[in-house]
Amino acid sequence: MYPLCTHIKSSDGKVCQSPALRGTDLCYYHYRWRKQKPSAARAVPPKKKAASPKKDRALPFQFDDLDTPESIQTALSLVATAIAQDKLDHNRASAILYALQMANANISKLSYAQQNQQNQEQQETWEQYLKRTGFGAAATPA
Repeated sequence: MYPLCTHIKSSDGKVCQSPALRGTDLCYYHYRWRKQKPSAARAVPPKKKAASPKKDRALPFQFDDLDTPESIQTALSLVATAIAQDKLDHNRASAILYALQMANANISKLSYAQQNQQNQEQQETWEQYLKRTGFGAAATPA
């Protein structure tokens, strides 16, 4: 038996289960992906306190790509935590929350467009099936 990748996908919450690289618990793809982009769930260690009273300009966390509702929710949770811990100033938090709001709106538009495309493909497949079986396009489904 060989070890399997233990990466949990943000799109559906399932475990990858591809064969893992020797000596790791990740497959080739996720091993390289984690090296390039640290997970949003892992916070960046805090820097040493600066002498100035200004807040640190670096974010106390890093975002994954905001391409799924789950990743947007994770990012929202990280921002809320940073605000509660007083690690983000008001202006910066407002800008990030607005960007998350825009990403959420775009996700819903994209999923609507994908659903319309799938419905159109199903309709075309159904029409081709009716033509092949000899019923023609007259008997369309309700």
